[in-house]
Amino acid sequence: MVGKLVCDEGNYCSDRSHVAKEYCDSALRCMLGTHESNSNLNVERNISADRFGPQLCHPTATERARTIWMGGIRPNWDAAKVMMLFCQHRDINQAQSCCQVEAVTIKRKGWRDEKGELLGFALIRFDSEAHANLALGLAGMPIPDTPDTFSIKPNIWKQGETSMVEQGLACKVEEPTVPSLQQQLEPLTISQLRQRLQTLGCATTDVEQQAQAAGGRLAKKQALLDLLCECYRDGRLQRTERHTAGTPIPSELLEPLLNELRSLRWPVKKRKVQAEQYMVLGIPAAGSGPKLLDQYPRLWELCSKLMQSLAANFQYSSVAVTKNFVSSPHVDMNDRSYQFALSLGDFHSGGELCVEASHEEVLVVDTKAKLAKVDGRFPHWVRPYEGKERFSLIFYRVTGEFCAPEAAMPE
Repeated sequence: MVGKLVCDEGNYCSDRSHVAKEYCDSALRCMLGTHESNSNLNVERNISADRFGPQLCHPTATERARTIWMGGIRPNWDAAKVMMLFCQHRDINQAQSCCQVEAVTIKRKGWRDEKGELLGFALIRFDSEAHANLALGLAGMPIPDTPDTFSIKPNIWKQGETSMVEQGLACKVEEPTVPSLQQQLEPLTISQLRQRLQTLGCATTDVEQQAQAAGGRLAKKQALLDLLCECYRDGRLQRTERHTAGTPIPSELLEPLLNELRSLRWPVKKRKVQAEQYMVLGIPAAGSGPKLLDQYPRLWELCSKLMQSLAANFQYSSVAVTKNFVSSPHVDMNDRSYQFALSLGDFHSGGELCVEASHEEVLVVDTKAKLAKVDGRFPHWVRPYEGKERFSLIFYRVTGEFCAPEAAMPE
């Protein structure tokens, strides 16, 4: 419930007990742009535990450019707490007196961490795009007085589109489409984009400096991405496809697995994944314990039999199971090694796994009723397909020894 907060110097409003006392006074001073003592301070603000400032529901393109997404919001964190996390950093607080945060909206829908604690996310809007870009620089840095690090991403989408967080983790599955060249290249890091351009003799220093000055790291990456796409389109870089396939799976292993998948009672999805159904058997992330093995023992048994027969030496920690997965280009950054992938169902005319092997070649891997060894740390995606049913299983490892990526489809 949104209440009206009226605070005097040193006093905490009894009708707003939702907002932690230790953040109230300093947060209000951040709104006013001062930390100085002021005996005449008397502020009225509409504020709630999960919101400070206007509701961030339908931002304009300009507002999106100065809005960031922050994950890992703990159940006991409110809007004032989130705001103060940024107030405490002088890199953002250039004036050292103003928090620069205009609005915070917390969404309590989210996912559970390894301890089972339900995490949410927040949309945080700054007074300028420059300050939002400064805040993005905190990504991966420790959050004071917590064991957590800042999980921060831009909240910028093309004009007219609705972002993932604005949809509130909606479960609608988009129709599969062929990713554009730019979408295929977007998973590359700034250093990878720079290196690829430099192989052509393209100097990127001036482009990077101008973009950085205009819009920060996000603008710098977009400038490099645009330049690289131009190089492909004008023929300076060539990009070809090579078709290949995984190892055929014997019917005595495949049929029981397909029957089990068709009869599953799927758990509620806890992650924003473009799939009709999704779950992870085993260890979903490093530091977590095994999940869902007791609930789906038959499926785990059939997966184990398949891998024992076709890839007995591969020590996997996890199996991602999906139904009608729509995959945009991405990399599996948390994987410790290569992975094995297979797909099955009544789909046809597509559904291959595409993996970028190099700047010149994309592998188009047929995984239908086949087990393919690929490295998910290379950019990859799934081609559109026809049919109402496409299951996929990805066997991967997020624990144990790290194996450096060597090839998109290792021998």
